[in-house]
Amino acid sequence: MKKILITVAALLLPVMAFSEVKLSYLSGSAAVFHDQKWSEAKQGMLLSEKDKIKTMQDSKAILRVDEHTRVWVRQNTEMEISTGSDGSVLSMLAGKIRARVKLLAGKKFQVKTPVAVCSVRGTEFIISWEGILAVIEGKVNFSDLNFSNNLDVVQGQLSSADDTGKPSEPRAMTAEEVAAEEQEWQGYEGAEDNGTENQGQEKDKEKEAKKENLKDELNDLRMELRDIVGDMRSDIEVTREITNEIKESDISSGRTLRDVHGNIVRVEQHLLRPDNSTIQILNLTKRSDYVYSNRQGWGFAVPNTARLDILDIKIKMNMALPEQITEWPGFIASKDKDLHPQMVEVRMTNQEDEFKVTGDWKPKGSLKEDGKALEEDGLVMNTYINGWKVDAAYDAQEDANALFKEGSDGDGNDKDEMWVWAISPQLKITKDGSTNFVRLYTEAYAINNNGGILTLGGFLSSSDNPFTIMKQVAAEEITFCRKLDGSDFLAKGNLDLVVTPDLALAVAQKLATQMGEFGSSSSSDDNSNNDTADNVNN
Repeated sequence: MKKILITVAALLLPVMAFSEVKLSYLSGSAAVFHDQKWSEAKQGMLLSEKDKIKTMQDSKAILRVDEHTRVWVRQNTEMEISTGSDGSVLSMLAGKIRARVKLLAGKKFQVKTPVAVCSVRGTEFIISWEGILAVIEGKVNFSDLNFSNNLDVVQGQLSSADDTGKPSEPRAMTAEEVAAEEQEWQGYEGAEDNGTENQGQEKDKEKEAKKENLKDELNDLRMELRDIVGDMRSDIEVTREITNEIKESDISSGRTLRDVHGNIVRVEQHLLRPDNSTIQILNLTKRSDYVYSNRQGWGFAVPNTARLDILDIKIKMNMALPEQITEWPGFIASKDKDLHPQMVEVRMTNQEDEFKVTGDWKPKGSLKEDGKALEEDGLVMNTYINGWKVDAAYDAQEDANALFKEGSDGDGNDKDEMWVWAISPQLKITKDGSTNFVRLYTEAYAINNNGGILTLGGFLSSSDNPFTIMKQVAAEEITFCRKLDGSDFLAKGNLDLVVTPDLALAVAQKLATQMGEFGSSSSSDDNSNNDTADNVNN
């Protein structure tokens, strides 16, 4: 009788063949894509087959895939869920997750990124959508989307997929990398037991237990239904769908490295869309400890404390932009000179001090920042240091203290190193009728992931492909502001920003992927496998 009932149910309710994932914990805000629309996520809700979840800025979530499998979800992460009787597949579109997996016999658990696949049974690992894998416990099989290149990554090892999806040879994680990862995931362990931070109320345990019992019974039925219905979509079809449906409103990247001083740094970047006409780029430089190495011998004192330095860029256009970034090149080309920035704002801050540059679009004839008239429509820019406006019309004339130096050691010997430092001419700044004079002291370095300064010869002679090179380099800029008497104008000593090309690479890869999709759209179904691989690999 049971088999008959199951067969009838399978014919009437095939959607029940898919088990559901529970959003067991949510701090901050998140959205769920269900029934072709986005809606606000709620703690305790169930996510069904092909649903998507997206966490917002400063938010985190925990997904319960089954009784023993948990997925910790970082901020600005988006993924699609596919679950059934044979296991679960999470397809990452952006961000970073950490999974703790314990599966029953015959089950599978996979995480797919745009270029790589992680297949596990019982383990704990961290994977970012860019294809960077760190195994905390157990073993993970790491491969490209076609499973033509694969290897095992074991406990304590790290591997990353290149632009073709091929995983790198696993290497042991350093103690600093392990510590940085553990710090990044603080607050997740035990969060489910502590209840929702958003509501601050205790769960109704008895009611929850009843729901869980009912859910287990339903899941048993769904798993049997899943066996009857079967998988109707192949992995390649899923991959192609992911490529076509990537939402570009929130793109993020992250990397842990050392700065030029030797401090461990976590750099996180986000491309956001506050509204349809505005683009926002955030670059967060996080350090749990900070020591300034004083390479240039200036002798300026800087507090040795944890710090967060932020580069925040906002550009508001004069018209709405397409939702998908992949449509921007054609849109911009079609608008030509009709499209222009209406407002630009660049902020650099260490949470106590702020450098800000603002720009507003003005018509021809308007006065520029230096007091001269615009010869054509354009942006009028203004610069501020801790709220003091820099007088662009002020002429310091011949300032003997203004210096510029690059790529040499303290004795002036050329070392081919990629760095520069400079002392600006004196700047006149005004605020509320008061006037002051300051100078900027700036250092800029091109560094590798170990904090070493790059040499031009070594950079140009590298045989690695461009994507591999870009994942290994970063830029660091350190800025001091001092009064003419030598005293510090900044409360925290300096601004020290580390910027990686990772976000730009992510956008470039998405554009290249979409171009590949257009190029292959006329191909036959027999070639769809190779087309998809080419799209991802580009």
